Amino acid sequence: MTNTSAMSGLENHTSTTLASHVTTSIGDVTWFRVLKYTLYGLMFLISLPGNLMVCVIITRRRKMKTITNFLILNLAISDVLYTLYVPLDIVISETTIWPYAHFFCNLFYPLMTLSICVSAFTLMALALSRFWAVVFPLRRQISIIQVKISLVVIWLLGIIEVLPYARFLYVSEDHVCDEHWPNEETRKAYTLILFFLQSVIPLSAISFAYTMVGIELKKGSRRSENRILERTRNEESKKVIRMLVVITAAFAFCNLPTSIMWLINDFSSTKISEFGDIIAFFNILDFGNAAVNPCIYLACNEDFRREFCRYLSKMKVKLFWSSERTFSADSAPSHDGHETGEEPCLEKTVASTLLKHESCM
Repeated sequence: MTNTSAMSGLENHTSTTLASHVTTSIGDVTWFRVLKYTLYGLMFLISLPGNLMVCVIITRRRKMKTITNFLILNLAISDVLYTLYVPLDIVISETTIWPYAHFFCNLFYPLMTLSICVSAFTLMALALSRFWAVVFPLRRQISIIQVKISLVVIWLLGIIEVLPYARFLYVSEDHVCDEHWPNEETRKAYTLILFFLQSVIPLSAISFAYTMVGIELKKGSRRSENRILERTRNEESKKVIRMLVVITAAFAFCNLPTSIMWLINDFSSTKISEFGDIIAFFNILDFGNAAVNPCIYLACNEDFRREFCRYLSKMKVKLFWSSERTFSADSAPSHDGHETGEEPCLEKTVASTLLKHESCM
């Protein structure tokens, strides 16, 4: 999210048609290919471990199982799936024919688009949940059960959204996975519907929700007699909202340009000659969104920083423990004709290692 349009399927259902329109573009230039795959490699190394760590932290730590974090968990799962598609799409981009089973053509690009849809719906759910909590604090608040139900609904809506795309994909006689719509009007209608459901509606709802939240927080501070107490009370809420706003801004910055370009390409009377070159740059942004989210969690949320540090410390302790055991086994005196001496105490070594990293835990 094949050829010069690698990763374009992540953002719009018309991704698979680019290869047939573009034969020579910047995607064929050596320096750009080296840069693109270097960035892909770096983003893969950030996105996969980072988002998996977010999933582990939220599912294993009781205090992290909040309404907001359950939705962030869903966003991380979507980013993990998004990331796993990348190596498969790179294989497609480097081959002239469809390299997988024919049935996978009906699944691959729709699943990539599904990840984008789920991310958009999840960000909208995050914004609306904060809106309800801040603007209507005295009303019955959203429960964990309701959030879990909403997550199921989000995935079902995403699946329904990409079903038409999957319906009109198949491997042609020349072994290329491509779209075959009944007519041009149907394809344009689906492109427009997808753009609204994936970008316009979620981002509009998010903008409204956070605007109302900001207004309410300012009103609350002004009408409070004890402004210091009110500021302290709203501090955590503001931190969470700030993080969510940054995540939403990153999503819009990374994904919206590609959506707009595909919309222009489908509805423009004259095709853009540099479309392939433009979309090649935007494809890097598409993948970058999955990698930047874990970085935002670390930068904006102290709880995530603490838990990341805690799990990294555990991993280091296990690594040192394993290293010490190997060292002790290799350096232990032999009983076959060598002097026997006192073996190093593994427990003391491990204890000292734990003490060294106690501050981060």
